[in-house]
Amino acid sequence: MFAFIERRTLEHIERVRKCLSAIATVTPYGDALNERAEGHDLSRFGPEERIALTAPPEQHLATAR
Repeated sequence: MFAFIERRTLEHIERVRKCLSAIATVTPYGDALNERAEGHDLSRFGPEERIALTAPPEQHLATAR
């Protein structure tokens, strides 16, 4: 299960990077967008967010109440 979540998250990060890089070529804010593209969602693999990504859905519901 975690391998699926990790793969899906990495695919999402790559899609966002490609989109931000494409937009960066047509805006005066290109440098800032390229910087954001490099760091987008890397926190997902930190200890706090990694736990949230792998927790069962019922645990999320319990903490949301």
